[in-house]
Amino acid sequence: MNTTTIIRLARRLRKTIIRQGDGGGNVTVLQQILSELGAGLGQDGKFGALTATAVLELQRLISLTADAVVGPNTIAGILGMAGSTTLKDGCPLGAASDRLVTLPVPYLQQRDNRMRPGGTCNVTCVAMLAGAAGEDVGDAEGVQLEDRLYAELRTPEGRRAVTRLAKWSVAHGIPPEQVHAMLSWLLRRHGYPRARFLQGVGLTRLIEIVRERGQPVIVSGAFTPAGHLVVVRGATTAGDLLVNDPWGDWTRDYAGEDGRRGRCVLYPADAAWRALDRDGEGAWVHVPGKPKLREKADA
Repeated sequence: MNTTTIIRLARRLRKTIIRQGDGGGNVTVLQQILSELGAGLGQDGKFGALTATAVLELQRLISLTADAVVGPNTIAGILGMAGSTTLKDGCPLGAASDRLVTLPVPYLQQRDNRMRPGGTCNVTCVAMLAGAAGEDVGDAEGVQLEDRLYAELRTPEGRRAVTRLAKWSVAHGIPPEQVHAMLSWLLRRHGYPRARFLQGVGLTRLIEIVRERGQPVIVSGAFTPAGHLVVVRGATTAGDLLVNDPWGDWTRDYAGEDGRRGRCVLYPADAAWRALDRDGEGAWVHVPGKPKLREKADA
């Protein structure tokens, strides 16, 4: 995937509108862009059904109205992706198929968090889902989203919420980011008004939520001795989980990690389920529900 090529090609289409049924040089350029993104298209200059399907998937990925019309907003989205790390996340556009469903979730690592980098997988996972709902995951006045969420739990409003939702945790001195009810509270405040926390979720149901409902989820499991949270952003029909792991790549035992290898990693079904079903009673899952997205469309 050559981001320089993508940017160069996309700039050629900034003043065009391309629709299904069109043909010619602009369509060939579009097909080249989509192929660079992993769609695996032929470049015949004809905007047919396969090209339309790839465009629809791209528009969903960049939170645009999926209408298969390529105009200034779609091109701006492509240029924005090519200039960010989210394009290079190991999950190419062509990954979505009957075998593997991939959901668009930005990757954030916890190792660069200012506040407790070794213990903030929780708020980092919430930040990734907030980003999927359209919230800016970049720094605001020099403070990244994960650290802002950590601080939000410690505001007067956050303290009142933890007393109301999990008073027992206050009595036992448990930090609010380690309380599942408070992660749901954060999700509801950051794009997911119907977020809920479920216990005892079986693998079949987990796969159904991700594959059929198209919802990324946060799961808690024995990925580290102390327990660890990751975002499941996709799944195969065999039950393998496509994960954004804020600490790195669990399949490598996090060896030699700097945090960047946890982006869109495939965790094998059997091993992942052993980590998730550590008590033999199913997985603990944060199901965000349908997000409130701020969508734009090409005219």
